[in-house]
Amino acid sequence: MPKFNAVLSPAFRRVLGGVLAALGLVFFTLSVIIWFRAEINFKVLGENIKLVDPAAMWLGVGFWIGALFVWPAPPRSASALAAALARIAGRLGVDLRTTAGRYTTAGVVAGSAAGFLFVVEYYYLVPQLGLRLLVVPAAAVLSGLAHRGFALGHQALAERINPSRPWMNAAGRLTLYLIGWGLLIAYPLRRWEARGTDPILLPGVAAVAVGLTMAWLLLPPWRLEGIAGKARRAGVAAAVAIALLASIFSFVRERGRSNPDYPVRQRVLLVTMDTTRADYLSSYGYPRKTSPNLDRLASEGVLFKRFFCNVGTTDPSHASIMTGTYPRTHGLNNNHQSIVGNVPSMPEVFYDRGFTTGAVVAREHVLPVNLNVPGFADQSGVTSWLTKTDAHETYRRAANYILKNRDRDLFVWVHFFDPHGPYEPHPGISDQFIDKNRGKRGGRRVLKPGQTYSEKEIKYRRDLYAGEIFYMDYYLGKLFDLVENLEPKAEFPALILVTADHGEFMGEYLDHPAKIGFGHGPVFNPGVHIPLIIKYPGFIPAGKVVNEVAESVDIAPTLLDYALGYASYPGQGFSLRPLIEGTATGDRFAFIRGEGGAYSRWSPLYAVIKNNYKLMISVDADGELFDLDSDWEEKKDLRAERPQVADELTVDYRLWENRTPQTVVKERELTPAEKKTLRALGYID
Repeated sequence: MPKFNAVLSPAFRRVLGGVLAALGLVFFTLSVIIWFRAEINFKVLGENIKLVDPAAMWLGVGFWIGALFVWPAPPRSASALAAALARIAGRLGVDLRTTAGRYTTAGVVAGSAAGFLFVVEYYYLVPQLGLRLLVVPAAAVLSGLAHRGFALGHQALAERINPSRPWMNAAGRLTLYLIGWGLLIAYPLRRWEARGTDPILLPGVAAVAVGLTMAWLLLPPWRLEGIAGKARRAGVAAAVAIALLASIFSFVRERGRSNPDYPVRQRVLLVTMDTTRADYLSSYGYPRKTSPNLDRLASEGVLFKRFFCNVGTTDPSHASIMTGTYPRTHGLNNNHQSIVGNVPSMPEVFYDRGFTTGAVVAREHVLPVNLNVPGFADQSGVTSWLTKTDAHETYRRAANYILKNRDRDLFVWVHFFDPHGPYEPHPGISDQFIDKNRGKRGGRRVLKPGQTYSEKEIKYRRDLYAGEIFYMDYYLGKLFDLVENLEPKAEFPALILVTADHGEFMGEYLDHPAKIGFGHGPVFNPGVHIPLIIKYPGFIPAGKVVNEVAESVDIAPTLLDYALGYASYPGQGFSLRPLIEGTATGDRFAFIRGEGGAYSRWSPLYAVIKNNYKLMISVDADGELFDLDSDWEEKKDLRAERPQVADELTVDYRLWENRTPQTVVKERELTPAEKKTLRALGYID
């Protein structure tokens, strides 16, 4: 590098160094933006450029280092470098006292802001007012000391290594400092999903304001006299007034939560697990312990052995759960659509009865506002670029919401997304399910001609899926404990219902003519057999197992029956209370729609389940009949052997079709953003 510098004039090196330093600042800024947006796409000379972290951060670091190597040596040139780096670098380090003070100030601001965001975003960890009031100053002091230690330590080390070039030591210190922030942004903070689920702008501005106020309160002023001194005194007075008002408001609010004017009567928790087939839960017979917390819930409540969704697709299935109506009627037929039919809403009934109603979802397009499900007063979802959140982030938001509304009658829906593909390992929690000798290919829902999977690949994907369920179950246990032990105690115990939107194929139908690999949609059992567990102590007997058929449209009337004694819900399902209490009579049905519309014989349009029989309804064949008691895997078609049963089920289907109103929906073209989301989740190529 000295030889290279020798052939360049100081003026040129100054310009080149300034350009490199400016580029470093630009790319560091991009890394911060990417942190909020996951990626940045732009065009340069007609070429598409995509930046994803940590690429932008490392580019910035590289440019800064390049600037240090090419910049001319005379100390006065440090002022130009300082200007290129926000006019900071040339001053930090020349005066040790000033350097340490400014780094300490930066640390207090950063620590206070981080502490403020922590008590806002992680309310459930510090719901006590006293602890929350301690977090911000404690974080400010610790961060300030750490920053001061960094500045003094670097100065001492730099004076030993390079005593003749203090300006370069200053710039090097700033570079190291920003590298540290870049590493935080690119790695640990990248996992902070709250940036894509909670409002970030106003809390961010408030956090910076809190940080500046704490720095002003804790650190000595640069000047006590004149305008600065008056401003400081006014700022202190304003900060104290704001802090007192906030403390009084928080105290009154927390006291109200612990001692509500009106006793809490009821809390209802509805949990939907995305892509969770029943037979992968240990409570449904899976040989490995995938669901210890759901098993405990089942032992304390009722478990339905033969529960089916009404459609094997996320959005339509959730619409049926929330309205108690079939996809044929509510008109939401595919993902990224909304309910268009004139149908009732279970959350709206709770809302009208005085409940606080909230939805916490792990995927953007199942937000009630997107599904067009009225009745939710509060909704917490994710941004479109984040696509999904894992169970930890879903639990965090749900716990915050429940604790903040613990003084009210509450109906809350919590949606977990983890078992949905692409499946991911969760080190430290689900390690026991992962084989290190793993396959590499991602799974497709339907195989292309000539495509197949090895046994190793199939086993690895099954293990990953089981691990995802175990990981989700871990946080379900935390959620159950929170709701059941919430203070103040409610008049009635918590009513908890857990189900899924649909199941998932795990390679069982690779030899079937349909050639189904992995995924969901078709009406075969792996894709539509889902769990249903309900716990309501004192009203539902513990450890009960129901073997009769039930379906997703039965959830809304069941919850309203138990929670409100509401027996006149105008949906198309039926309350499961008679089945649980053993007073039900007559045959039980489930009507299941195939994904997307009309299909061939190998991907039927509808399935009808009546007691132990299942009939596939196809558009280009007579369909198939299976006895689920003896042939759960649907391998032996009994239509030729038992034509009378098939004919009876066909009549049942036609009667259901005639009495179930149909909403005709005009299909719309997906937007590029919607296609991108579906492609990321494996729905489309």
